[in-house]
Amino acid sequence: MRAQEFIREGAEMIAYHKHPTEKNLWTFPKAYQDDKEVESPYMSNASMRQFLDALGYNPDFEDQSPVPAKEFIARTTQWLQKNIGKRSPEEPTTIDQNPGGATMIGGGKPEGYMNQMVKAHNELARKIITKYPEVTHLGFN
Repeated sequence: MRAQEFIREGAEMIAYHKHPTEKNLWTFPKAYQDDKEVESPYMSNASMRQFLDALGYNPDFEDQSPVPAKEFIARTTQWLQKNIGKRSPEEPTTIDQNPGGATMIGGGKPEGYMNQMVKAHNELARKIITKYPEVTHLGFN
């Protein structure tokens, strides 16, 4: 398998705004697409579901419409304030072996992982709307 042929399953935060001429279409600023300065942390599907659930959003991000950017910033700020001095618990690695079947490995998470992800996404959302003021919403896919 060549390096370009690997499966990449997971999700990230994407900045959006309504398309200027297509009423039912979401788009993003052209320069945003290749801007490494505002690149989102890439999370596994399971981690993204936990992240969204912790913030009170629909964890089924595939079915979730983009959320207002300013609301997301307020929600993540509130989460961080409520969790000052409370690091999210460590989640140990799990291994599920089925005789004659697949072995499933859950990677686990270090203590404070959720705190780090909420802080990183909060800071990133702030940077995005400062750099791209036309952005109004954030999606997760």
